[in-house]
Amino acid sequence: VRVIQKNHFDKYVIAINSNWKWYFDIVLLIASTFNSFSQGFFAAFGNPTWWLSIFVEWVTEILFGFDMCFCFCQEYNDVETYMKITEIKKIAKNYLKRGFLFDALAIFPFDFFILESMPHYPYARLFKLFKLLRVPRLFALLKVDKI
Repeated sequence: VRVIQKNHFDKYVIAINSNWKWYFDIVLLIASTFNSFSQGFFAAFGNPTWWLSIFVEWVTEILFGFDMCFCFCQEYNDVETYMKITEIKKIAKNYLKRGFLFDALAIFPFDFFILESMPHYPYARLFKLFKLLRVPRLFALLKVDKI
């Protein structure tokens, strides 16, 4: 009999069919839709000046930060074997190879660092377009079997 040693962190794996994650994904879908339109608008016409828009933008960034953390520990189905992968190291390695770079570029506050350091640079607000790297995440959330 072979005993498989499980990692201590494997108990933190989020199940694919988790109810709370499903609700979180619905909220993230709404935030992704808002984000896709607002970032293009802000890149074209400048940063928002009204407090509600700034608040919604920060809440959206926080939601995507949580989602990025959740992606490191959410089980997935292997594309080759169709087996459910529940080991935290394999999940994290898969996320690092597939989607982490785009999520990291989308969540990094380029506009804060660039606009604060070069306020008169005319194209600095175009860095907001990095937020559009979240659009593939929007399509992943639109899977019919999840909704």
